[in-house]
Amino acid sequence: MIEQLALLRQEVEQLTKFFKEMLEQIGEPELAELLPWRLGEAPKRKVSAYQKAQFYSVSFQLFTIAEENYYARLRRQRENESERIPGLWADVFYRLGERGIDLKQLRPLWGEIHVEPVLTAHPTEAKRITILEFHRDLFRDLKELENPLRSQAEKRDLHLRLLSVIERIWRTGELYAQKPTLEKEFHNILFYLTRIFPEVLQMLDQRLVWAWSQAGGDEDWIDDLARYPRLSFGNWVGGDRDGHPLVTDGFTQKTLLEMRRLALCSIWDQLKALGGKLGMAASLQKIPDPLEQRMGALVHQLGLPGTHAMGGNPGEPWRQFVNLMMAKLPLIEREGALLLQDHPSAYHSSVELLADLKLLYDALCQIGAQGIARTEVRHPYRLIKTFGFHLAALDIRQNSDYHDQGIAQILSQAGVPEGDQFAEWVEARRLDFLNQELTSLRPFLRPEQSAGKEADNLRATFGVIADYNRKYGINAFGAYIVSMTRSLSDLLSVYLLAREAGLLVRTDEGLACPLTVVPLLETIEDLQGGGAILSAFLDHPLTQASLTLIQQDKRRSRKVQQVMVGYSDSNKDGGILASQWNLYKAQQEMALIGDQRDVMIRFFHGRGGSIGRGAGPTKSFLEALPPSSLKGSFRMTEQGESINQKYGYRTTALYNLELLMAGVSFQGFANASSAPDLGLVESVMEKMARDSGEAYEALVKDPGFFEFFRQATPIDLLEHSRIGSRPARRTGKASIQDLRAIPWVFAWNQSRFLLPSWYGVGSAFEALKTQNPEDWERLKASVNQRGLDYLLQNIRRALTLADPEVMGLYAQLVSNPELRQAQLGKILAEYERTLTGLNELYQGIVSDSLQRFRWSMEIRSDGLRQLHLQQIELLALWREKPEEESLLEDLLITVNAIASGLKNTG
Repeated sequence: MIEQLALLRQEVEQLTKFFKEMLEQIGEPELAELLPWRLGEAPKRKVSAYQKAQFYSVSFQLFTIAEENYYARLRRQRENESERIPGLWADVFYRLGERGIDLKQLRPLWGEIHVEPVLTAHPTEAKRITILEFHRDLFRDLKELENPLRSQAEKRDLHLRLLSVIERIWRTGELYAQKPTLEKEFHNILFYLTRIFPEVLQMLDQRLVWAWSQAGGDEDWIDDLARYPRLSFGNWVGGDRDGHPLVTDGFTQKTLLEMRRLALCSIWDQLKALGGKLGMAASLQKIPDPLEQRMGALVHQLGLPGTHAMGGNPGEPWRQFVNLMMAKLPLIEREGALLLQDHPSAYHSSVELLADLKLLYDALCQIGAQGIARTEVRHPYRLIKTFGFHLAALDIRQNSDYHDQGIAQILSQAGVPEGDQFAEWVEARRLDFLNQELTSLRPFLRPEQSAGKEADNLRATFGVIADYNRKYGINAFGAYIVSMTRSLSDLLSVYLLAREAGLLVRTDEGLACPLTVVPLLETIEDLQGGGAILSAFLDHPLTQASLTLIQQDKRRSRKVQQVMVGYSDSNKDGGILASQWNLYKAQQEMALIGDQRDVMIRFFHGRGGSIGRGAGPTKSFLEALPPSSLKGSFRMTEQGESINQKYGYRTTALYNLELLMAGVSFQGFANASSAPDLGLVESVMEKMARDSGEAYEALVKDPGFFEFFRQATPIDLLEHSRIGSRPARRTGKASIQDLRAIPWVFAWNQSRFLLPSWYGVGSAFEALKTQNPEDWERLKASVNQRGLDYLLQNIRRALTLADPEVMGLYAQLVSNPELRQAQLGKILAEYERTLTGLNELYQGIVSDSLQRFRWSMEIRSDGLRQLHLQQIELLALWREKPEEESLLEDLLITVNAIASGLKNTG
């Protein structure tokens, strides 16, 4: 480890030398003198607050890029030396072998593996998209710098390019001039979906096949393309309406059509490239009869376009078959541009195209051209399997309260007695009404009728879904997610709204909805009641018919019900320990409920980018989930800066996607054969969660706490930030309850309290040790078991970031000294209790990953201290003169700089 850190230090120093050289070239010698490793010193010449913060921010960005590049190179080196990287495919197959699981046993299970990262635009990415693009340029150039075969001229050119990229970062500036629009957020998401993931998918498959072969897997499986573990992507930009008034039905429709166009254009490009590689002469190899027969059928279906497709490459039937597939795409080429065109003979879905590609693949294998099939046809097949005709599955999310308002307006307009009070009806009355209505396809209102703002918005949204479904099918949608699901009626209300748009259909089992309706359980109370809600929902006739319909539409082997669990609000609600334990229990309970009804529960994990919002190392996170909850089908949000950190560069994207795919596969296979002990002793965890939650609630519900929070953190500054298009509050009320979890965590991170990531844990430790000493000893003995270790190691990382001295500095901003002393005293005492408890549990032993993390923060510590001092000083001035725009600009750059230093916002 010491040797690794020394090499990493060299990597960081190399890049900071480039920064130093650039500063000298542009006439900033005073700032250049601070590099490398002299960040704690102040420049001799006075520089502006903005420039000082920018200097630290760029330094931290370069540190992070250097670290990413070093660890990517280290992984390549270790693999070249035949060393297994924990969590990747080779390691997974080896560990399965250690458990006595024969690879032949896995073949039937591969079809159950489905992993779907869901990209959101939650406002936690502090850097402009332009800056992120420059980071990618820098990462690419650093990789090229490693090539030892470059000539002196090439090295010189690369040196100048590196200086240029760093200068561009310096001169561009980091702050958004205004909040990013939905269009810009959508454009950013498209970058990953069109330029990163397609290329990474090919490398991911190559690594899977290589690891499978190395582990002794059978050769036949390699050509069974339909059995490969499935990767797909989800998207919230354009569909997430919860508290976001800018997401309109028009923008949702635009999002769906643009993703469809881009997916089809990508397929066109893939097929065009494939055709160019299959110019094989008919005279040298006869095409198999099934392929020849399919060609004849396609020509007949397409008519004149089919004849043209056959006429382009006479004597090259393999290429002609690809031409026919291109002609059958719902596209038209006009003046060099590809446009959507739904001609009668077009493929209706990607499933039909995949069948033709598989026929081509098998035909090549039949004539002995397996090498060509695997090299040239596999990737287009896998790309279409991943992205379909829709690129990414769009989730629609809306709050249950909003549904209540809309339904009340619809019922009032329709003349239903007391319908305008629908939100106040008791659950029994709501269910009686909904159950009666959901036996009919009759809507309450005519399409042209208006009922009120919320009602009209909801009806328009469901109208877009219904219209797209009629034209292209439901696969473009991931789910309809109900935020703040509190009861069965909250879910059945979605069916009622879907009926208004004609989305419900009649089936042999009764009325059904083709769109998956998903409860989002966010608070601790909702998690505790989630099992009862899910049971009633799964038992409802309309849900049962819907699950059957969806199973048929998606060609699944079994029924699947998705459930979303929220990490952010449950943490904000009761602190990290209470949140994590209630999440664990809820998943365990709901997985059992699904098993009892022969329905797979596909958990959708709403994790954020910080520990206080559920973040943590992917491999450890997957291993810490209840075994019964992870059977191969998995969804997870990727938010804000986490998207760029994980997927911004192809090297890191490949690593993180392989970790996710291999990890879910391992857990699915291993959990199917055994149920490992996670070290979570129920009685001990129950007590600690209760004691921790009580300590946390005692703090945040204290009458003076909200005032302390408003003054001792930069929350008011964050409400003025231009990071995302979404408002910081749900309704605009000044309360902890109304504040979104993201700015809540962001504010505590910026001021180095990190309170949501650890507060209450120390009290739980202390209570267990004094009241149940035997259980404390049991906890010490279990600390290295994976479920418990994952939770506690995350808290250790949070305490590494938390800084009591900096907390005290921010607390000086609190005007009332008695309030300051009382609240800060509680926080610091709990910090010491937590630190003491963790040190005793781990007996001072520090893991390699924690050691690397601590070192990474150590090189940033002096610069961060300077930034905190500057932010505190400017905050005090700005709060006295909030109209000073220049003060706000200087403050906002400190937010970005501190986020860069911590490698995290919220």
